[in-house]
Amino acid sequence: FLGGVVYGALVGLLGIKAIGASTSAIEGVVNIEIEAALEKFKDEPRICELLRAIQLEERQHQESGENLAGIDYVLHRRIQRIARVGAYAAKKIALLL
Repeated sequence: FLGGVVYGALVGLLGIKAIGASTSAIEGVVNIEIEAALEKFKDEPRICELLRAIQLEERQHQESGENLAGIDYVLHRRIQRIARVGAYAAKKIALLL
């Protein structure tokens, strides 16, 4: 929890492009997780329908983040790498609890 707060504060201090890069990375992780859920629930049409609706919104968030960051943002890759590592670390911790 504290790591996420510190990360968010630092990204915020870096500005709108950093926020966009972070948003894009986190939404990318969310979309990967939704793909896994769609596979798991492939025999449950109602659940898949709901997941696809959520996924559409998440993809829009990811695209918005990319647009905010821009392709030439110097810290783009670093921020995305840190965001992904943090997201997967949080998932692993949650699975252990």
